[in-house]
Order: sequence, then structure tokens, then C-alpha cells
Amino acid sequence: RQKEQTLVLQRNFKEQAPDKDWIDMIDGKVDTAAQQLLSRQIAMIPPHVPTSTYTPPGDSKKAYLRKVCDDFGESVAKSMAQGAQKLAVTRDETVDEAGHHLLFAVVRADKFCDTETTGKVVAAVQEYLSRRPDGSGQAFVVHGRSGAGKTYLMSKIMVGHIEERAGKGCVVIRFLGTSPASSAVQPLLSSLCKQLRRCYDKDEQVPSGFKELKAYFRKAVAEWPSEEQPLTLFIDSVDQLDDSNAGRRLEWLPMSGLSPHVRIVVSTLPDPANAEFQCLSQLRKGLGLADGASEGSCIVEVETISDHIRVLRHLLKLQGRTLTPEQEAAVDAAFLLRGENDDAAGTPLWLTIVAQFLALWTSYDGVKFEINPSVRGLIKDLFERLETTHGKHLVRAVLAFLTLCRRSGVSETELVHLLSLDDDVLADIYEWWVPSMRTCPPLVLTMLLAELAPYLSRRGDGSGQQLVSWYHRQFWEAAEEYLFGESGQQREGFISREERHTQLADFFAGKWAGKAKPYSAWLSERVQRPQFCPGETAGDRMVPTQPLVLEGRLTSAESERLLNTRRIQEHVDHAIRAGDKTSAVGDLCSIQYVAAKVAADDVSDLLREYSAAIERFPDQASALGEFAAFVGRNLDALRQKIPTAPFQFALQEPDTSGPYQSIKRLAERGGDPLIAIAGASGAENAARLVHWRGKPQQSDPCQLTIREHEGCVNAVAFSPCGKWVASGSDDMTIKICSAGTGEVKCTLTGHSGRVWSVAFSPDGTRVVS
Repeated sequence: RQKEQTLVLQRNFKEQAPDKDWIDMIDGKVDTAAQQLLSRQIAMIPPHVPTSTYTPPGDSKKAYLRKVCDDFGESVAKSMAQGAQKLAVTRDETVDEAGHHLLFAVVRADKFCDTETTGKVVAAVQEYLSRRPDGSGQAFVVHGRSGAGKTYLMSKIMVGHIEERAGKGCVVIRFLGTSPASSAVQPLLSSLCKQLRRCYDKDEQVPSGFKELKAYFRKAVAEWPSEEQPLTLFIDSVDQLDDSNAGRRLEWLPMSGLSPHVRIVVSTLPDPANAEFQCLSQLRKGLGLADGASEGSCIVEVETISDHIRVLRHLLKLQGRTLTPEQEAAVDAAFLLRGENDDAAGTPLWLTIVAQFLALWTSYDGVKFEINPSVRGLIKDLFERLETTHGKHLVRAVLAFLTLCRRSGVSETELVHLLSLDDDVLADIYEWWVPSMRTCPPLVLTMLLAELAPYLSRRGDGSGQQLVSWYHRQFWEAAEEYLFGESGQQREGFISREERHTQLADFFAGKWAGKAKPYSAWLSERVQRPQFCPGETAGDRMVPTQPLVLEGRLTSAESERLLNTRRIQEHVDHAIRAGDKTSAVGDLCSIQYVAAKVAADDVSDLLREYSAAIERFPDQASALGEFAAFVGRNLDALRQKIPTAPFQFALQEPDTSGPYQSIKRLAERGGDPLIAIAGASGAENAARLVHWRGKPQQSDPCQLTIREHEGCVNAVAFSPCGKWVASGSDDMTIKICSAGTGEVKCTLTGHSGRVWSVAFSPDGTRVVS
């Protein structure tokens, strides 16, 4: 172990005249006591420990010092790599996802405070979970307004049920929206199926297509549980799913006809007015309850909190704090002033936010400021106080990046880099001092995030990074209004949404990596002060490059490459929203980007990006549509994730097509031995893709293959806008699908026989069959 973990670098100065720069001296003479100690230390070095000895030259020492430093750096790096390799484990996505949600539940269950109203809900759910099989086979629904504490309540029930089961059976829990694999229905179903397959020790592989995933999930829930191995599935906040594959229509979730050995508990918000997806109504429909029918024994509502002062005292006790009677009375008065139009007023969320800033009040402070009775008002007050403490430019930038990176979140390291690229933030921070590097000091961000910590969620993204995002939708909505105004009206003095998206797109594109970014007038004024750097007009912000692949090549096997998942997931989305046509179209019309999305298992997201880009940049519809069709018609094969497949399919396209021209340019640039065009320099002896001689020079008319019906498709109709396709089938259903991605918008039932014809109304709002 000493041989592996110890390194000795010894410099020999015996031939040099004594000098205080390299030897301990006292009053101009060598310190003999120090020399004796040094000799003893050298004698203690075991003979098997690697030792490097250097004798400095008499003249120039530059080369000698460089060698010492290089040898030291190389040895330390090698030792660290060896240590990391020994500690390395193969990540198990299924275990990681299940562990994330279990930890999420345990942490919140520990903080839960039971009241009379929550006790009724807990009792109702526990009665359902312990109910003897009665043949009804229904799921159970918990609903309540935003901020009512449903997630903490569900956490308490989940942890209690797991403890009660004591390892018997399978308990699966998900808090939707708290991880990338629980934010959209397709990755959610994939992770659920993988966990169920593991729990029930099944050999059947989990499919990748959405239709097949739905069938696999329903089969697993219906057939695998038994009396010895029952299944309990908890799904919190189904309203948090995004719009892809009509996830919030909940057609994928079995709500009735369940096996006697299956229990499913789901939570959601009430139906918002005029919302396209109304989860509670869909759940009631799945339970067979007509509109307006009584909820019966399978639905319960989380009502207004019954003992707010008790809950407040509990929240403060968790932080080791109490209130004076005067301060408590102020909270009580604000609670009673809650408005009827604020759905979250007077909820546990409101009390949680109040408790966070009350914990900073001392007994002699009295009531430091008026407590806002609305949740939205509380959050905006918090933002304004943060601006006073940390500076408005820093706070607004961080709030914007947290809010706009809603799909998966943003890491602290990324936030530091983004802030370093924001000249207003740097100019504000550099008011009294300018550091040697033109970057944002991490400490200023750390202090701000510490104050925001109670309202943030942290989760891994599978690549080793920990991403930060808002924990509750109220913060997203409040930040949207605070930063970008209501009803699309930009607030004066705030940076626009498009400009923030531009900052994000530039960062994830690596636009300023390795180059100096020019200063704004304000930042120039700060930096060019006489005591700092007069005349300096630009600075390297020390941001990283953003290649699609960090290690290996796109054509490498999955185990031999490391994808830059953050760049693959974020750049194009922000470029489209920023209106950056050059950047967005440049990626979307690149075979390398297509291959990267395929490798990251993001093909469905890629098709959504094409649809969004065509809508945003109509003058590029032809080029974008050509690539979208290329991906769409090869969708089934691309989902097999064969590394060279995207490049091979591009070679099979007509010579004048965008995909072929892209692979041709890539091959001519060289750099990957698996991508070579016959006749190109260095291609003769290289492994290469298969070339189709005499291939057709007309593009395949197929744009997309949609496999959703269970029977023959008898009729198809496009909507007047061209965005939707309605299809009728022998399976007695009509499906409305996106013409761009093939995702099912909704399934219409009601026919008692085959559907022979479908048509859209002229305004596109109705379908007749």
C-alpha cells in the first residue's frame, strides 16, 4: 500500500552554497537542528517507496523546476486515477432512481406534522391499503390545492407502509417531477417497468417504444403480483408530468379492474379552470365516477389546515427556534387574512415559507415586517429581500437560470460559469475589488443558494452532476411573474426571457470557451480602474468547451464513450427559445447531433425539437423537415442505439439530401476511422460504413411511422393546421397524434365497432368519426 500511495520527491542541494531560499538558516548560519530533523525524516523513507531525486543546476533553474512540477503533477494525477478506478462502481440506473425517491420520502416523512385534517386522509389511505380484496379493484386518489402538503402527507403514508410491510411484497414510489426519469411519462414508465422487472425477477426485457411500454406496464401490474408478493404503487403529483405522449391524460395508468394483490395510490391537484389536461377528472373517469358524482371510498381531499399554529411551532422546532406571543399573533393575523383567490394561502407551503424567515427573527426584534397573507406575495417579498442582501443583478440572474432550466435543473458549477459570462453580475460584484481571473467568485453564489436551500430540490442526472431546481411549482410561477412580468409584459429594468435563453444557449454551445469575451461599458469601468487593469477590454471567463462527447467518439461502444448529456439536452432547446436560428438549425441539421441524441436515448425529444424549430424558424422548414423525416422514418432502428446507425442511414440518403451532405462533410474532415468516404485521404485502410452503390436519388416519402393502434388503421385525416393526425381503427378507437413526433395527444373511445372514417372540422377544434 505504501508503494502505491506514497511518493517522495527529494531535491539535493549539497553541491550548492547555503541559501535561505532552500535551507533553514539562523543569523546567516545553517540551522543544524533543522538539518538533523530533515536527516531523520529522510532515513524514515522505506526503501520500496518510489523516490525521485533532483539536483538543481548552477545556472538556469527554469527547466529544472518545470520538470519537478510536471513529475509531481503526473504522479499525483496517476495516483488519483488509480484510486478512482478502485472505487469505481457500475451505476445502476434502476437502483439510483428508486433510491432517489425513497430518500425523498424519508426526509419529508421525518418533517411531517399530523393534524386533524391530515389524520383523516392518512386514515382513509391506510384503510384502503389494508382493505381485504373485495373485487372492486380500484386505485385510490388523494387531491388537494397547491401547497396543501400532499407530498409530505404521501411521504408519511409511504414510509409507514414500507415499515409495516417489513420487506414483504413490492412497494414502488415516485414523486413526479423530482428527477429527469419522473418528469415525462415515457421515462417514468421505463423506470417503473425496470423496477418491477427487478422486483419480480422477470426475464422479459423492457421495451423502448411508448406503446410497448404501456402494454408492458399494464401486464406487469396485472399479472406479476401475487398473495405472497403483492404490489403497492404510490405516485405523487401526476399533474407534474409534461405534455409529451399525453402523459397528463393518464391513459397509461390503470385505475380500475386491478388485481386483488395490487394497490395504487395517486395524488394530484384539483382541475384548474380551462386547462387542457385535467388530471383529477381523468382519474375520476378511470375510477368510473361520472362528473358530479360523490367521491365514495376511493377519493379523499386534503382540506384546509386545521391547526396552523401547531404546525408553525413544529416547523420552527425543527430549526431550534420559537416565537414570542407578539410574533405568533402576527402570523395568526396574516393566516386569517388569506384571500379566496389565492389557492395556496394558508397552506403548509405558506407556513413553511413563513417559518423560514421567522427563524431568523430574534425575540427582541418584535415583528420586523408585515407578513404577506398570500403565497405568491410571500415569495416575491423573499426575492426582494434577497436582492437587498446579495445584489439585484446576481439574484435576478440566478432566479432566471433556475426558472428557465425547468426541464432538468442546473448545476452549481454551471451557475458559476453562467454568472461569469454576465457582465452586469461581474460589474456589481467587482465594485470594491477585481480578482485576477474574470470569473464570479463561487462564494457569492454559495451564500445565495444557502438562503434558497429550503425551496430547492437537488437531484442527480446520471452523469455525476447534481442539478438544482425549484421544489414547488409556486416558486416557478412566482419567479416567472417576478422576472418576466405577467401576461407577457416585460418588467422594466429586468432582462428579457429571450436574452436569458441566449445566455444559456451560448454557454451550452461553448461559445466563449477558451476566448476573451469583450466587456460591457460598466464592467470595463470596474476593471480598468488604475489600481486594477487599466486598458483591459476583454477577459477569458474560464468557461468549459462543450463537445457532444467528452471521452471517446460517437461511433464508440456505449462503455467506451462519455456523452456530454447537459449540452445534448439543453443547448438546442434554449437556442430555439432565444430565437438563435444559426445555432439551433446548425445542430439540428448535423448528423453528429442526431447521433448524439440517439446515443443519449433522446430521439423523441429530438423530434419535438424539430417541431419547435420549424414553428419558430419557418424559413428553415425545408432543411429542418428533411432531417426530421430522416429521423422519423428510421425511428425504430435508431432506438436500438447502435452507435454507427445514424451515420449509416445518412449515407443511404440521396446525395443531394441534408443528412448525406452532413455525413460527407464529417468524413472529409476526418478524425474518426469508422466514418470514411471511399477515395478520401486516409480512407483506403480504414474501417468504414457500407456504401450503397446505385442507391435511389429520391428521398423516401415516409416522414414518420406511428404504431399506436391495436388493429388495422382504416382512416386518417390531417388537421387544418397540419400539426395533428386523427386515425380510426378496427380497435374501435380514434387516436389524435402529433404529426411531428407521433406522440398520442389523446385516445377517443365510444365506438362499438370498427372506425371507418374520420374528419376534422374546418376550424380544427372537432373530430367527427
